[in-house]
Amino acid sequence: MKKLAVFFLSLMVAISQTNGSEEGAVELNSDTFGPFMEKGSTFTLFYAPWCPRCQGFKPRWQQFASEYTGNVSFGMVNCAPLSAICQTYQISGFPGLIYRSENKIYRFQGNRKPENLIKFLQGGYLEVKAEAIPTIYISETGEELDQIDDSEPGDSTPAIIITAVGLAAIIVLILVCVFCFPDPNKDYMDSLRAKKANKGVEMTGKKDEKAKKNE
Repeated sequence: MKKLAVFFLSLMVAISQTNGSEEGAVELNSDTFGPFMEKGSTFTLFYAPWCPRCQGFKPRWQQFASEYTGNVSFGMVNCAPLSAICQTYQISGFPGLIYRSENKIYRFQGNRKPENLIKFLQGGYLEVKAEAIPTIYISETGEELDQIDDSEPGDSTPAIIITAVGLAAIIVLILVCVFCFPDPNKDYMDSLRAKKANKGVEMTGKKDEKAKKNE
């Protein structure tokens, strides 16, 4: 009887230490995403099926979600069919991780090792910028995201910066071409004008000489 009591006590302790999501992270869709984000503290993976880094991280994310003992719900969003949600949450690289707590969201940046994720959830998120929860418009007419976070974890270069630098370089190149290189058409026209002017002077000189001879 005593052994049976110890067994049930151990079982209750084990149950109390689990996350309540024995299956790990929940795959979300346009119907379940909103209610999921309102559950309390949530940690969500945003991924794309064509992203190799995402495919490598998903099993580790599932394992982490099933083993974490804190009061956090874990989810996953496929940004291919749910591009509107991912665009609204400004997911600029894959995989993306967003933690929601007390009506604010926090973006995880760094190496996605389990110990770093635990540190982030246990207060490290307060060291990053808190953002307001965006409004979701469930309309899948937006373009699919195509930016992959293929850098080392923690090293992310936003696509907008690369685009801006490229445009600036093009503008500088155009200005150099306009102001530093002469216009060949302009030089040709100036040469024609000079020849006409010289020819006019020669004709005037010949007329003067002819007039003198006639005198």
